[in-house]
Amino acid sequence: MTTRTLGSRSWVVLLFLAACGPESQTPDAAIQPIEDGGREDTSDSVDAPAAISWRACDPLVPSFCGLPFPSDVYTRTDPGTATGRRLAFEPGALPDRIRRVAPFEALDGFSPGSSPMTYLPGATATGLPSPLEIGRSLEADSPTVILDLETGARVAHFAEIDRAYDEDDERAILLRPAQLLAPGHRYVVAIRGVVDGEGRTIAASPTFVALRDALASSDPAVEERRDEYASLFATLADAGVARESLQIAWAFTVGSRDAITGSLLHMRDETLASLGDEGARYTLTEVEATEDDPNLALRVRGTLHVPMYLTRAQPGGTLRRGPDGLPVAVGEMDVPFWMVIPKSAATTPGQLIQWGHGLLGTGEEIWEYGDLHRFLDLLGYVLFAIDWTGMASEDLGLLAAIASRGEIGDFVEVTDRLQQGILNALVAARTAHGGLASDPAITLDGVSPIDASRPVVFVGQSQGGILGGTYMALTTDVERGVLIVPGQTYSFLLQRNRGGWDQFSPLFEANFGPIDIQRCLALMQLLWDRAEPTGYTPYIREDLLPGTPPHEVLMVVAINDHQVTTLAAHNMARSIGGVRNVGPVNRSIWGIEEASGTVGGSMMIEIDFGVPDVPLTNEVPPEGPDPHTMAAEPAWVLPTLHDFLQTGRVTHACEGPCDPT
Repeated sequence: MTTRTLGSRSWVVLLFLAACGPESQTPDAAIQPIEDGGREDTSDSVDAPAAISWRACDPLVPSFCGLPFPSDVYTRTDPGTATGRRLAFEPGALPDRIRRVAPFEALDGFSPGSSPMTYLPGATATGLPSPLEIGRSLEADSPTVILDLETGARVAHFAEIDRAYDEDDERAILLRPAQLLAPGHRYVVAIRGVVDGEGRTIAASPTFVALRDALASSDPAVEERRDEYASLFATLADAGVARESLQIAWAFTVGSRDAITGSLLHMRDETLASLGDEGARYTLTEVEATEDDPNLALRVRGTLHVPMYLTRAQPGGTLRRGPDGLPVAVGEMDVPFWMVIPKSAATTPGQLIQWGHGLLGTGEEIWEYGDLHRFLDLLGYVLFAIDWTGMASEDLGLLAAIASRGEIGDFVEVTDRLQQGILNALVAARTAHGGLASDPAITLDGVSPIDASRPVVFVGQSQGGILGGTYMALTTDVERGVLIVPGQTYSFLLQRNRGGWDQFSPLFEANFGPIDIQRCLALMQLLWDRAEPTGYTPYIREDLLPGTPPHEVLMVVAINDHQVTTLAAHNMARSIGGVRNVGPVNRSIWGIEEASGTVGGSMMIEIDFGVPDVPLTNEVPPEGPDPHTMAAEPAWVLPTLHDFLQTGRVTHACEGPCDPT
């Protein structure tokens, strides 16, 4: 495996943090959101025995254990779950360093953001549907097919050969669905006609040939799934995919909605019901009249005291669960918050905006945004923020430590913590609009600077736009939100990210080869789903979560973004459903309706900053001007956001397609 080194200071910091990061925590015995929680951690027995079960190393792909993935090979029957399945990984099924299996085996299916992957030796992208040809995947002769076994419908996607690393003999084939898969549904993946660099069709593995061609075999990997494959081949034939053309096919089940969203939904409902309209207890630690900012009257700092569902407040804790598998709150967690109050609020109380900060940042950043302060003062808003606990600056050490030691099961310590972080954000909105709005300590000339007759609105940028997708599906206090340079799914967008993945990737490379890195990302996504938008965006506007009102969002997207690929933003828009691309547009996007004039509902506006095109493959973009950091700068953006937040409608502010001029 090729080893990469980075000379940047941030890389040195990461190594330091990895060395000094928290030790792996003992698995929470109650990581059990479904019935009995699955198998006990197998730390002492994970080393492969002399004879590995075919369910640990599926010979459909003889070159690499664990492929294809995801696959129902890695499940067991469980009538107590919504899907009738539970993930189950036999010793040897996971990459060598992963010994903490309980967090995965608590799940009843795979991620709705799954990118089905496999390996064919020497495979090229010739003939595969590209990111610019998603519609090609729905054509009768598409070489890659994803079929929903519940509906019989083909799933739009693009396909790519892994280009993240230089190892030509470890390039997975990855199928990228155009939007999230349906929770609880079972899918079959079929691949045919993939060729090598010489244009020759790559042969199927002997195990798959035996299944496909009904050859005699004593191999249990063949005999134990004859019936399953007979059914899959018949279904594919009905969809126009001939079995004799196939190089490989397999099926997998997506986890149920309740299994993905149930924990956080329970935490939200229990907490907000207990706190009431006033919100959480809080302590003000600083209320400072500003003299260095001509647009601000006060900077406010304080601490929210939020019911704590984690086993510890510091990084490394996991959710404490009861006998029913649901999170249990014990005590309180101290959550810092920040607020900036413009001078205009002294005469006209302002509407509250909750801010979502960027990757591994902090809510304190709102104190320094001079341009944003002018906007607040001019248009009459009071801005507040907290840290995204779980993916804030204080979590960097834990993330680096997990990547460094390669124990991906420990990633539950990040994603459980992030669920608490989403809850904290919901509580912050309730509290800012409730008890804090009437606190005499922040009054200006005896009058509250907050107009509590108007609802809170949300604006998030980068990571704030990403996690804003989760927030907007769950909030009961916010109707409208702006998501600036957002996207989903983290396991997909990371390898197309400059400024994050290029720093963390070498830590993974020290433990895993390219194929196993893809598997690790897929495993991480299984845990991420419970907190990041992959588990939530289909419920923002429609198919609402229980007890949750509908919401509308405005997405601001930067073409050739170096940090959050627009491919991830388009997936988010299609997954939300009903998001229209406001025109005149820079380009048409498959599966997203265009609209012009004054547009209501949920919308997307794409801006072209004229920077060079980034690769369409899963590679870190080259260094250069980054539209990601420019997306909130054009003069039209803030007034456009204001129109949306106030009216729910947007009139396109550019004379033509939005570009730097």
